[in-house]
This record gives sequence, C-alpha cells and structure tokens, in this order.
Amino acid sequence: MDREKPKIITLASIKGGVGKSALTIIFSYLLKDMNKKVLLIDLDPQNSLTSYFIKYVKKIKGLNVYYMLKSYKDTNLNRYVNKINSNMYIIASHPILCKFEQEDERYKEQLLENCLNKILSVNSFDYVIIDTPPSLSFLLYNALNVTEKIIIPVQLERWSVEAFPMLMNSIEEFNIFKIKNGNFHNRKSICKK
Repeated sequence: MDREKPKIITLASIKGGVGKSALTIIFSYLLKDMNKKVLLIDLDPQNSLTSYFIKYVKKIKGLNVYYMLKSYKDTNLNRYVNKINSNMYIIASHPILCKFEQEDERYKEQLLENCLNKILSVNSFDYVIIDTPPSLSFLLYNALNVTEKIIIPVQLERWSVEAFPMLMNSIEEFNIFKIKNGNFHNRKSICKK
C-alpha cells in the first residue's frame, strides 16, 4: 500500500529576523497537538530552529542537513532524522551548511528532493515544515522544489516589505523553470554563480 504524501510547507523570507523559525516551532507544536506527525527540516545555516530543539539532536557535527545533502546517493538517510517526541522529528542544521552555496554540484536544487523521497519512503509524516535561510540561494530553491505551500512572514518595516515582491518574483521564476524543465535529468540550474 502506498504511503500518503505529506503536506510540505516552507517558511521563506529574504529578510532575516521576521519569525520564520519561531513560526516553524509554533506550527509544529500546533500540528503535534492535533495528533499530526511532523518532520522539521532546518535549511538555515544560522540554525535557530535546531538550537531550539538541540537537546534532541544527536551528533550534530556529523549528522546534519549539510551532510545529508552531500549523502543524497545513500539509500538510508534515517540517521539524519532526530526524534523530538512521538509526533515531532527534526533534520538539524549546522553552520557548516554555509559551505553548500559555494560547492559545485550538478542538479544542486534537486538534492533535498532526492533525500526527502528516500526518507519519506520509509517514514510516514503528515507534514514536512522547512525553515529556510534569509536569502535567494540554492538552499531556498531546494525547499521551493519540494514544497506545496509557502508562508512568507512580513514585518511592517521597510526592508521586510520591500523584500516581499523580490521573493515572490523569484518563486514565480522558479515555478516557471520547474514547469519548463519538469524532467529531473533535463533540468538546468536556475541559480547563477
């Protein structure tokens, strides 16, 4: 029997400090209280989400999202999934994730999709919530590639409001790119170096 696909939600903003990590934490507890099983993925090298749940994270220096993305060819990626409680799990971040942007990797914006497919093939989650860095980056594009819903927190301050349409344009461009290049092996990279 096929597993039901989880709902995948990404919190994104190219402005830092708008509450992406805080909202991710709040949403995860609300969903847990509704008896939903949630996987959190911290794609932000600042790792605020991971810091909040740090006591549940094992071997963060070697078992974090950076090393998971680098191990996308492995068949078993469950070692990167940390149990918070019976309904909440996290794939932790680490500052080493900053290196991901500089590294040369083919189909770089596809790596999370590859990893997530393997994890979801052996685990059942109702929701996956992804916390992203405050930038237009390969990490953000990895999240956009797998997500169904995007939540964009905006504070009532100039840079936060001005950043909103820039992010919306990037999301629209990425969606057009995905439609035009739907086949994994025929895709070109959207991010420019």
